[in-house]
Amino acid sequence: VVSTCVTFSQFLGCFIIPFIRNGFIINLPNTYKSLFGYILLSGLVYCATGLATLSVAYVSYPTKIIFKSTKLVPTMIISSIITKKTYKSKDYIAALLLCGSAICYSYSNNQSNILDIRSSNIELFGVCLLILSVLCDAVVPNIQQAMMTTTTESSKLVTGSVISPEDMMINTNLIGLLVVGLYMAYNNYIFTLIQQSPDRPIQFILHLLSTGLCLGIAVSCYTHIIKRSGSVVAVTIATLRKIVTILLSYIVFPKPLSILHLIGALCVVIGMIIESFRF
Repeated sequence: VVSTCVTFSQFLGCFIIPFIRNGFIINLPNTYKSLFGYILLSGLVYCATGLATLSVAYVSYPTKIIFKSTKLVPTMIISSIITKKTYKSKDYIAALLLCGSAICYSYSNNQSNILDIRSSNIELFGVCLLILSVLCDAVVPNIQQAMMTTTTESSKLVTGSVISPEDMMINTNLIGLLVVGLYMAYNNYIFTLIQQSPDRPIQFILHLLSTGLCLGIAVSCYTHIIKRSGSVVAVTIATLRKIVTILLSYIVFPKPLSILHLIGALCVVIGMIIESFRF
């Protein structure tokens, strides 16, 4: 129930922010091809987040973090297929090092926040859910780039026309909002959620809304980066953001550093050195 409500708040926030930025105008798709593109993208977005959330019931939280931190490499591979962009070996090596750094920092930061890693049963089903989630996560920014750019022949692959970041976010999240909203209404999830949080139901709902709006602002910026610089650059920035966020948490809330942090920092430095060489 909670995970579905969180997903609904995410779709809502990612709809409201571009709706405001677009001057409260909704440009609905006018062809079946355009509608199919938005439905496909909305489904992929839901799978990328929903499957990862569902996987926690079968695998430990650090396992989820490890898988989600590796999406840069599949994003590059899918980008080379969809946008026909080629990457050198050094690019993949640098990407692997960056993913390794994110894994080190994220795993070390979260291993104390779960009940007991050793008692978690790593089920094959949970791993399969994570693999599908990462693949969807890698496909989404590449399709978004194809929908918003005019620099490649694949620009009109999905919707039949080039669209703005705001229109793409509005239509994609509107579909997800309607589907998840109807599902929640059919199962009376709102009443169930209120019953599960009898002490402060209003505050909990406001927390969900504020979280969704903050996510909407972040996704709006992320989408504009995809349009201007491409999917791989956007995912690279998102991976670096995760590392910087954890580093800042250690500055604001001092905690002891571990060997994993040193390895993670070394991976970033080596990756930047390799990427700076021209060969």
